[in-house]
Amino acid sequence: MTLALAVFHDTAGSFRGPEWTRTLTADRGELIQPFYRATQYGAGDGADELDFLSLRSGKTVFTASTPSNSEDGNDLASIDVPNGYTQRFAAFHDAYAPVDPPEAARYPDLIGILQYGPAEGPAARYVVRCTDSKPTDYRYFSLAFRIKGEDSRVAHLWSSDFDSTERGYRDFEIHLQLEAVAAEGKVSFVIPVEADTLVVGRATIPEPCHVQRVVR
Repeated sequence: MTLALAVFHDTAGSFRGPEWTRTLTADRGELIQPFYRATQYGAGDGADELDFLSLRSGKTVFTASTPSNSEDGNDLASIDVPNGYTQRFAAFHDAYAPVDPPEAARYPDLIGILQYGPAEGPAARYVVRCTDSKPTDYRYFSLAFRIKGEDSRVAHLWSSDFDSTERGYRDFEIHLQLEAVAAEGKVSFVIPVEADTLVVGRATIPEPCHVQRVVR
């Protein structure tokens, strides 16, 4: 199915615009502040693909697969600085979604793409690869922000209260869990964040996997 979108600016009850228009392939669309979320259903036991569009620009900021852990739901993991009026999100896109991540053409052992950034974008992208593995050997299970050892899908950085700068996003971690499909177990990636940047060099990464930032 094709969705045709047009966003108008409402000023004192009168509409101006459209601010942007876009046509995309999706089976369902809905407004999930601060995004428009478009869903493309997966086939069989595959994952659905969730595209999160910026309401300001209409650009796709995050693409996520639905996690096999149903408790995580279809919303992005988020973290904010209280009284700083800023927020960050994280997503993971794996090979079980209807459309592969674009980086799959370059990395045949790509398991998925981890994304982190603000609602308006751009999101930093990190390839997750596992040596001698097929893309479907691992499946996205869960994603959360970890503060002082506690995981949360909706986290608040009280230690940075009132800090609206990028430096406020520090002293926490991103916790990604994947299912090892054949082994019927789970593997965990724990990546520290300092000054709004994932510190891959200090991350806990299971063998034989690797994480590296995509440079465009």
